[in-house]
Amino acid sequence: MLSQSQEDTLLLKGLSPLDSRYYHRLAGLANFLSEWALFKYRLHVEVEWLITLSDLDPISDMRSLSESERNLLHLWVTSFDEEQAQRVKAIEAITKHDVKAVEYYLKERLAGTSLRDVCEFVHFCCTSEDINNLAYGLMLKGAVERQWTPLAQRLVETVAVLAEGTRGIPMLSHTHGQRATPTTVGKELAVFVRRWRRQLDQLLPQGTLAPDFPGIRRAPRAAVEPADDADRAPRLHGRDLPRHQPL
Repeated sequence: MLSQSQEDTLLLKGLSPLDSRYYHRLAGLANFLSEWALFKYRLHVEVEWLITLSDLDPISDMRSLSESERNLLHLWVTSFDEEQAQRVKAIEAITKHDVKAVEYYLKERLAGTSLRDVCEFVHFCCTSEDINNLAYGLMLKGAVERQWTPLAQRLVETVAVLAEGTRGIPMLSHTHGQRATPTTVGKELAVFVRRWRRQLDQLLPQGTLAPDFPGIRRAPRAAVEPADDADRAPRLHGRDLPRHQPL
């Protein structure tokens, strides 16, 4: 925990106004868009992929995980804190590779549990891009749904109330800097409310991103036994990853 003077000094040395002047206004986004969050979501993807592998029949060398083992893996994700992130950073200082550091961190956690026998299936058949695609997608999804959207909806409803209250206040509209037709303050505000609501209606049902798992898609057969399991290969596609638990 930083002292107040240390925090003030850190804010003064921020690389952008987002890191300094507006830091406290945007602090909620750190849970989704910071380096700590990136570590956490990478861990989330690695954990879910390990669980997915345990459920795939073609991966015969990977045993099924018990319910308690699955719960333990999920607990490591939800309880991931600054101390755990520092451990990832320490590993990264050796590996010089940020995604590999998360992989080794997870293997390190597995080593002291009943899951030690599945350590080598962590990151199995994955590339760094596979992990990053899903991690960044989940980060943006969380930031939009839990931080941006509530504020945007509050703004729209606040202006809607203001528009209703000023519907009878006359004003002169302008076009190209010149006086035009008479209107009301409320009507002009209502125009923005309608536009914003339309944009929100278009944005929210679509979701944020549709991340991909390109490494697995390129060579699905490499992850299964060379028997007549061609019909099972699509199950390894990244879009079939199950159980993305909210963090």
